[in-house]
Amino acid sequence: MDIIKLKEFNLFLKLLDRKRIALPKKKYLTQDFQFKIKEIAHKQKKRRILNSWTFQEFFVNGRPLHSILDQFFYANTDSLLGDNVGILGYGYFDAKEFELVSIKRLLLQDITDEDLKVLGLDREDFEKESFLIYQCSHCGDYLCGGVGVDIQKTEQGFSWSFHGEDKVLTFNFGEKQYREVFNNYKRQIEQEIARV
Repeated sequence: MDIIKLKEFNLFLKLLDRKRIALPKKKYLTQDFQFKIKEIAHKQKKRRILNSWTFQEFFVNGRPLHSILDQFFYANTDSLLGDNVGILGYGYFDAKEFELVSIKRLLLQDITDEDLKVLGLDREDFEKESFLIYQCSHCGDYLCGGVGVDIQKTEQGFSWSFHGEDKVLTFNFGEKQYREVFNNYKRQIEQEIARV
């Protein structure tokens, strides 16, 4: 079985070349990488990096999912983070209700008409779209595009499938561990809502 986790990730956008650099939060980095973050922060002041974003990245078997998908879709010649960010914990779509609906989708729970309003979709669009786990970092509009995943319930838990040209990448997660990760994050979001 594959293992999934959520970890905070930082994405830097340089003003000069608009190149994005994705780095995990400091506590997940080695000392060498921590030095690189300090170096980037120093250059940020000099080069005026346009922005940096933080989001919750999916880690599968200890690796950031975006890097696995970069290899699968682009053979590491490009990055899906060029125009996209993860749907959880990203400041632009920081409506906590959006995250709660996204977690319901990750857990394959029923989506109500009220949930669809939060997503900005009607039932017809919702039924034909795959679930985007990376969305446009500029507008956050679900219909703008991103990276979709097909999630299925299996006997052992949950399956994620990504479809490329003539190939499929599938991960199989045990039910207990999968539910624990997303229910813990859901409780964290609900606590943040309650504090407001």
